[in-house]
Amino acid sequence: QNIRTKQKKTKKAVKVNRAWCETYSEYEEAVKERLKEREREREREKERERERERERKRDREKERYIGGER
Repeated sequence: QNIRTKQKKTKKAVKVNRAWCETYSEYEEAVKERLKEREREREREKERERERERERKRDREKERYIGGER
């Protein structure tokens, strides 16, 4: 395990510029923060996907309803 690219088991390595960090613990904090940010981004993406799926479903229902009415 490389110190520069500290990583969890399956996730890709998070690169943090060590030059910005005064101490190693500060560096670890930065790494954790980046991982959290990445996780939040993934969650937002999933939520957007769910929303799109709901829209599609709604559209299909409308089409079916309109088609059945005629």
